[in-house]
Amino acid sequence: MDLKHKILSFLILFLLFGICGCKESEQSRSGADSEMLLRADSNVLNDLRDGQSYRITKIGNQVWMAENLRYESSESWCLENKNVNCKKYGRLYKHADAMNICPDGWHLPSSEEYGVLFGVVGDHRSLLSKNGWDMYGGNDAYNFSLLPAGIKKNHGGYLGEGTLTKLWTSSYYKRNKDYVRLYITNDGWEWQGTSKLNLNGKDYALSVRCIKDVLLDSQENVQKEIQIVKDSRDGKTYRIVKIGNQIWMAENLNYEVEESFCYEDKKDNCEKFGRLYSWDAAMKACPENWHIPSRLEFNDLIRIAEIGRGVNSGGAMLKSQQGWIDNKGGFWEDDQRSGNGLDAFGFSALPAGYIQLFEEEYYKKGESAHFWSSSENSWDEGYFLELGTGAKAYIKASKEIYGFSVRCVKD
Repeated sequence: MDLKHKILSFLILFLLFGICGCKESEQSRSGADSEMLLRADSNVLNDLRDGQSYRITKIGNQVWMAENLRYESSESWCLENKNVNCKKYGRLYKHADAMNICPDGWHLPSSEEYGVLFGVVGDHRSLLSKNGWDMYGGNDAYNFSLLPAGIKKNHGGYLGEGTLTKLWTSSYYKRNKDYVRLYITNDGWEWQGTSKLNLNGKDYALSVRCIKDVLLDSQENVQKEIQIVKDSRDGKTYRIVKIGNQIWMAENLNYEVEESFCYEDKKDNCEKFGRLYSWDAAMKACPENWHIPSRLEFNDLIRIAEIGRGVNSGGAMLKSQQGWIDNKGGFWEDDQRSGNGLDAFGFSALPAGYIQLFEEEYYKKGESAHFWSSSENSWDEGYFLELGTGAKAYIKASKEIYGFSVRCVKD
């Protein structure tokens, strides 16, 4: 082969290997880019209406936007009318727009949904961004990244940048005919209504965080994830639930020991409500690795439950959503008359009533729930948790002449 043909053959081989190498490199880059996009999409929501993207975060069983909404509507504004503030803080919305402004598959949270969020995180500062607050921010432990976006007043003007944020909810105060707002500073938070803002609170413009809809298949998956514990003594099983750092049985104990009773001596009531125990019987009723909660453990449970809607709401957050009779005095601020609870944490307290041991008489099924603690006072009275048809949870003490329900907590 002459020199000319050798050079031509070399050039052809060079070009062929070069093209193959390029294709391989391009395919490799394409695969890497796809992988990066896939990873990003799992933590990003793309709003198809305007092409904007939002970080998202899962907290407990909820999925939240990790940024305030920026979608433009007819009654929404940038803080101080500056576009840069819309990019930083999101837009401020009148309530009428806020109710239907979230993208498809997402919605404006109710106060109960915010309550569940606070129940999971405990300290509200875990939701605050690390930077942007005038004095000090939070630790942003859950990547919620809440910024002090301020508000737009109903007669014009803006206030609160750097010091506060207010978020719309979909919940309604029937008494005041106004919508519930969540007011947050770096020092604390509270629910607000007409009495705390003004007579036309809905005319203010506030921030919006959207929460992902729970679809039926998601609910089924949640049900599959519910954990149970089996009592090796009799083979009965009980749902369990984690609330804060505690793991509780989510059903009343139904293990038969001496001095334990079915309400009105009916087995069906034991199946539904569990057994009623004397204090002495309760102290030895829980299975291995579980125990009767102390007074302090009940106090911790109430504290976590009340994070969601404030003091005096712990009972409502712990009670089951069905089975309670009407509350004649009004449930709480929205004048809901049903005694049923929100069951925000899956504790599902049922109104099992109690037995007066000396009289052997049963009382208040449908109206109250009582749970023994292991703690006693100096008068040899046993402490117990009491829930009624109202919203409050009580810690009381009694001479040990009653039979109450038992909830076990994990060692």
